[in-house]
Amino acid sequence: MGSWLGQHRGFARGVVIAVAALVLLLAANPTAGLVIGTAVIAGAVVALLELMARPPVSPAPSPVSPAPSP
Repeated sequence: MGSWLGQHRGFARGVVIAVAALVLLLAANPTAGLVIGTAVIAGAVVALLELMARPPVSPAPSPVSPAPSP
């Protein structure tokens, strides 16, 4: 899960922001509390995603043999 999040970090952030925007757009009577609460929850989820994301695994470098000395 962490490596997938590391590779698709921007997509995961976009989904969280889109869901938060959808909550605000579909609210019958958006109040300041709803806006602030949605922003705090969305920020916490993005922070959690950042903590869970691992950088993509890069292949191990091939060993390089030293050049022979003359």
